[in-house]
Amino acid sequence: MDEFIRYLLAGGVGGAAGGGGIGAFLFFLLKRHLAKRDALETKLEEEKQRHINQLEKKIDDHLVADNPQKTEEQLKKLSGEVTLLRDKIDRSQESAARESRLVEHTLGKIDGTLNGINVWLKNMNDTVQNHIQDGGKHSGK
Repeated sequence: MDEFIRYLLAGGVGGAAGGGGIGAFLFFLLKRHLAKRDALETKLEEEKQRHINQLEKKIDDHLVADNPQKTEEQLKKLSGEVTLLRDKIDRSQESAARESRLVEHTLGKIDGTLNGINVWLKNMNDTVQNHIQDGGKHSGK
């Protein structure tokens, strides 16, 4: 939450006329989303490595036993497990690609929204400046 407040303050001070507070909030949400995605990818990589290490140990232990028929059965089973792991990896990569497209789409929407806000603020500023410069309306001139 402290990080959000820092982004909000930095955005508010640095871009008060440009919707910086909104941008800071949206940037904070995006950064949090990316951090969660990175954590999940890291966890998946660790799980894959743990699973591969287990499979290697199973193979090594079985080769020590030197039972050819059982070794063949285990290899078939391990082959199936490797196929399942490959499928999980493929699904994970597809999910990561979808997430990346969603983030790009969201950033495009944010950029468009901020541009619209900036135009509106410029128009409001121009109107106020014209009103101030046209002070004769209020001073009785």
